[in-house]
Amino acid sequence: QQGKYRLSEAGLRYSLAQTFTFVSMSHVMQGDNTLGFYTFDLAAKWAVFSMADSSSAGWTSAQIEAKTGLGSAGDTQSARSNLGTISNPTGIWSDVNGFRIPELAWQQSFRHGEIVALAGMVSQGNYIDVNSYANSGRGQFLNSALINSMVMPLASYNPGINLQWQPYKDWYAMFGASAGNSSPGTAPWTDFTWHYWSTLWEIGYAPDDILGLGPGVYRLQPFLAQAGGPTQAGLCFNLQQQLGRDAPFGWFGRFGFGGDDV
Repeated sequence: QQGKYRLSEAGLRYSLAQTFTFVSMSHVMQGDNTLGFYTFDLAAKWAVFSMADSSSAGWTSAQIEAKTGLGSAGDTQSARSNLGTISNPTGIWSDVNGFRIPELAWQQSFRHGEIVALAGMVSQGNYIDVNSYANSGRGQFLNSALINSMVMPLASYNPGINLQWQPYKDWYAMFGASAGNSSPGTAPWTDFTWHYWSTLWEIGYAPDDILGLGPGVYRLQPFLAQAGGPTQAGLCFNLQQQLGRDAPFGWFGRFGFGGDDV
């Protein structure tokens, strides 16, 4: 614990999650009906410098993930492939065993934090389409359809940028752009092509209280992308609302539509 305190004093902030997950399935289309996996997910921000007046600061931003199957079936099979489903019933499991790095980027803030920019290998799902009720397969819902939008092309493992702007307390805007076609566990320049790219926008309204119900966040998310075929657009919505100032209940939803190819 003392080591953690010393790292935090040096500017390191991190979140570490590890899981042992087992699934038993009925009526599988192929493979085994029982699978087990171990997963590892470390997300970290390391503050490198800060201006004396706090007008600007810089961080390295990184995420390291790993997965291994428990048994021979876990090394070559998954719940999605065995069941033949569109969504992944076990959304924290990657199709790739071993280590992978979804994000490794430089993060810089300006104007006392009003503007923040990231550049490098950016995992857009860490910033765009975030929802406090459903955004983690390790502490919330396990199915991939409830972790991130299945419509938005949220790139990882590829070169990209992310720009964030909060001009007012209750309003913010984000823009993300990525290009390339590298797969998990490979370098971002692997199989790089300009025929795979995405541009994403998110405009959010996040007041502390809406109609006496408490805090909520309402996001509008247009996008434009190409995935080896035609350039196509889409529009998504990400909503969450507490149901009472002191209520333990909340409502959330993700909705979207877009071109079939992207």
